[in-house]
Amino acid sequence: MSESDMASATDAPSPAAATSSPLPPLLVKYLNEHSIPLDIYSTPIPRFFRLHPAHAASITPADLAADLATPDHPHPRIDPVRWLPGHHFFSIPSTLGLRHSRLYQTGRILGMDVSSAVAVHALDVQPTDHVLDLCCAPGAKLTLIAQLLNPQGRINDVRGSVTGVDVSAPRLAVARALIKKHAVVSARLFEADGTRFSVRAPRWSVEAIQKRVRAQAGEELEELSQEWVVRPDAVVAPFHAPKILRKDPQFLDDACLYDKVLVDAECTHDGSVAHILKYRRPDGTWASDDDISKLWLSELRQAELEQLQRNLLANGWALLKPGGVLVYSTCSLTWRQNEGIVDWFLQQEPEAEPVEIETHDEFPTASKQARGETTVCEFPCLRLDPVRSGTSGMFVVKLRKKASETGSSETE
Repeated sequence: MSESDMASATDAPSPAAATSSPLPPLLVKYLNEHSIPLDIYSTPIPRFFRLHPAHAASITPADLAADLATPDHPHPRIDPVRWLPGHHFFSIPSTLGLRHSRLYQTGRILGMDVSSAVAVHALDVQPTDHVLDLCCAPGAKLTLIAQLLNPQGRINDVRGSVTGVDVSAPRLAVARALIKKHAVVSARLFEADGTRFSVRAPRWSVEAIQKRVRAQAGEELEELSQEWVVRPDAVVAPFHAPKILRKDPQFLDDACLYDKVLVDAECTHDGSVAHILKYRRPDGTWASDDDISKLWLSELRQAELEQLQRNLLANGWALLKPGGVLVYSTCSLTWRQNEGIVDWFLQQEPEAEPVEIETHDEFPTASKQARGETTVCEFPCLRLDPVRSGTSGMFVVKLRKKASETGSSETE
């Protein structure tokens, strides 16, 4: 649940300005305890945005330069992010905002930190996938997933879906506004505790629209599945759902487990420069220790957070089909919230298999961390941070659920 996603769309000041006063002692203590370099909040990082895939081919570099120019940036530097190909990301100076941009206002470009997109990239979303985004607000990753499922946003192209879950109604409202702005047709939202959410993929609804589309094309029709296990209680009302998913009966069959699950877990956000700088006042001083303590820095709050992360990961795994892929990510740089959580989970789940995440040769990974020292992790994962990667901080690991001997790992 990265705070840096939406910050990329604002006109916030440059992260480099954070050094005008020393870091708060409480934050320094936390960073030292977790072997996090103190200079991550004084390292300049650019602002990132991406093109809507439906418009990527028609927007030229000249279009971007003309649209993003301001009196302070008459000839803005706009660099493509070459190490994450296929997602149409660009970087601009952190002092250049997007809100004035006509392309941004009309939804043809979207503000999103590229580090957050790495978690979605790891999912390897395919058009027929049913994806669960278990901590989806404020919605930047969910929107990217939806656009990978259906780049042109046409209802007749719907073959998969994305289900977003978040415990916060105000943050879900932001996600709803985002997917409406970008005319997403195959995403639904639920206000729910991600550790207990149990609604499975809307396979029947998607089958129904596929049947209608095939009929219009004159193709031979297959009978839809008729014998389904229904929920013993009432259907869970979605916070938002498009028309094609609104009447999903929420069957409980294993066939309706998700193909891909993203658990972008609640965390301390210590790797998100934009989030930490919220606690810095306009005059350069920092908020009080009472306010800083809201960052989950105490041992008690870290223990509570660790349990929440474990529970989110476990529930996401329970909703994943055999042969499916789960991506666990945070915007923390600590071992405890990242490798430590995955280490624990691998001991609990013998069917969980860490797999390599495909990366470009120029991918700017940071070093892996262990308790108090830098080392090589025992399972494949990716780390990014402002100092080594030039992005906000991000940890990403990809786990595959081993297929049962009698089951199939193929998406239905």
